[in-house]
Amino acid sequence: MDNRIYHMCLSEAYNYSDKDAFVSDLALSSIWEDDVEEIPAERIEWLHQIWAAAHRSVKDICRMAGKSQNAMADYFGIPRRTFGNWCTGERECPEYTKMMMQELLGLYKR
Repeated sequence: MDNRIYHMCLSEAYNYSDKDAFVSDLALSSIWEDDVEEIPAERIEWLHQIWAAAHRSVKDICRMAGKSQNAMADYFGIPRRTFGNWCTGERECPEYTKMMMQELLGLYKR
């Protein structure tokens, strides 16, 4: 996947609360620079995955990884209190950090 398209789609994902609206709008977007009669199934699936990854909470990431908050904090070298605050919503985890965690844990593939 072209990095430019990836970053554009990821930025847009944060602007949509409705996954289906995001997928529909982006799948039909001119960013793809193609003239397909039928949108490829891989594109639709990829857009579903990027939206889901962008909207996953840190707590959900822990659950999906099957690890405790402390185990995740230790694994990534993040202070436990900081990680716990991200899980409770007391502090906001940077979006790039959530995406990185998911990629490294194999929960999301770019």
